[in-house]
Amino acid sequence: MASVQRVIYEHPLAYLLGLEGVALMRAFTGDGDYDREFVEARIAEVRALLADETLADAAVEVDRVDTVAGYLVWSATYDEPGGHRVIGVDGSPDMLTRAHTRVPQAEFHVGDLHRLPVPDAEVDLVVCALALTHVPDLAPVLAEFARVLRPGGQLVISDLSPCCRMRSRWRPPRPGLGRSGPGRWPTWCRPRPRPPTRACPR
Repeated sequence: MASVQRVIYEHPLAYLLGLEGVALMRAFTGDGDYDREFVEARIAEVRALLADETLADAAVEVDRVDTVAGYLVWSATYDEPGGHRVIGVDGSPDMLTRAHTRVPQAEFHVGDLHRLPVPDAEVDLVVCALALTHVPDLAPVLAEFARVLRPGGQLVISDLSPCCRMRSRWRPPRPGLGRSGPGRWPTWCRPRPRPPTRACPR
């Protein structure tokens, strides 16, 4: 007997209220330095989310698919030529040269996470990989991502886990490397960050 393939009901309020709930539970149990001001701010955000009419009918039903079927749907959009425009930004000209060799049809710019050389509301998707671990304050960088994204755009962040950073941090230096050898960027480990708030402009 074949099993019924159930759909996933994704409501943005479920996700956002879930994050607020995690924050409130941490504060309630004393797990972290969360004071009265923090709790009242989270409750105010919950009320604002529930009162936001734009979120009332924003839910979607998503089919459960396996990896192969999912890729077939995805590839029809992203693998066909001419379907998208790629803008690459990095602080290293050498890295951009390598990227241009591999993706010659894209455009690349030397830039900084705090001041992306991209106009307001210019892109549908921002992908940030292996960079935020080197940023001491995330709020201005996330606000910059929000600036360049079009309304309804998506942000994808990929970074090192705390255990990977710890292994990298304590790796012994290789013999023969003096002060002229390779350096290591400073990293900020955030194993238990404060739960996200509305740091980015809406």
